[in-house]
Amino acid sequence: ANALKKQGFSPRTIFKDAKTNEAAKIAAENYLEYLCEGLGNIVNIFQPEIVVIGGGISGEGDALLREINARMPDKIFTEKSFTKFAIAKLGNDAGIIGAAMLGEVG
Repeated sequence: ANALKKQGFSPRTIFKDAKTNEAAKIAAENYLEYLCEGLGNIVNIFQPEIVVIGGGISGEGDALLREINARMPDKIFTEKSFTKFAIAKLGNDAGIIGAAMLGEVG
């Protein structure tokens, strides 16, 4: 991941370029596969009601949720999972907003 950042790649640029660049398409596919493997493990172990996705990747919004929802049936071992996936409303700014709120309290 750090090697990609040094070359100017980020999840945002990889997903944006995946539409026109074969290398970016492969990188996006690998990212989604690893993400869904991890999410599948969380669902299989903890059976959460909801998993909220934040950080930079949350900027992909509904397109990311469509990919996750399409891949999850192959990752979940229970007969039927009730886990929902959502994008964090504050996206990548949650940490900054939380720090600002702490500053107001103190």
